[in-house]
Amino acid sequence: MHTNNLRILLAEDDFVNAVNASDVVENAGHEVCVASNIKEALSILANIQINAAILDYELLDGTIEPVAKLLRTSHIPYAIVSGTIRETITSQGLTNDKIYGKPADYSEIIQKLTFYQH
Repeated sequence: MHTNNLRILLAEDDFVNAVNASDVVENAGHEVCVASNIKEALSILANIQINAAILDYELLDGTIEPVAKLLRTSHIPYAIVSGTIRETITSQGLTNDKIYGKPADYSEIIQKLTFYQH
């Protein structure tokens, strides 16, 4: 799949953040699949081919570790965007280089995620 045509999972439970991130993803020429909770994110991953993901660390139904683990084992690049203290996230085994604070520069995140695509 060409870098101008990626399908990106966005897991975000805050409506304003989801709209902002979705707009940036779509304006960059990519398709976005939005999940507002972990259950929806896992369902999307089970049923749709995703090329990359942008994940809020804390969603309404828990933290994003199960989704990140599935992405990692599937070799799908992802970024975690969160207001949660970085040490809290890294203590759960998630790597520091994938964590971005809020407010996030979604354009920068998309550039880094698409860099890994052929």
